[in-house]
Amino acid sequence: MNYIERYYHSEKELLDIRMVGERDINTFFSYLENLHSLSDRLISKHDIKLNKYPEFNLLRIIRNYFRPCR
Repeated sequence: MNYIERYYHSEKELLDIRMVGERDINTFFSYLENLHSLSDRLISKHDIKLNKYPEFNLLRIIRNYFRPCR
């Protein structure tokens, strides 16, 4: 379940106030990539679909919009 650990690690980096000085734009993109990876794994391993949640779909759209720029 390494994909879950990666997701929570990137979430902590993004949201933890103590890490504010260490964040940059890559922190956000890393979070979005890990969220997408988590979604893929939840579908394939547990048949859980995050895409039924509008919040996930919005974050997926943001990720896909900025992905070619990286």
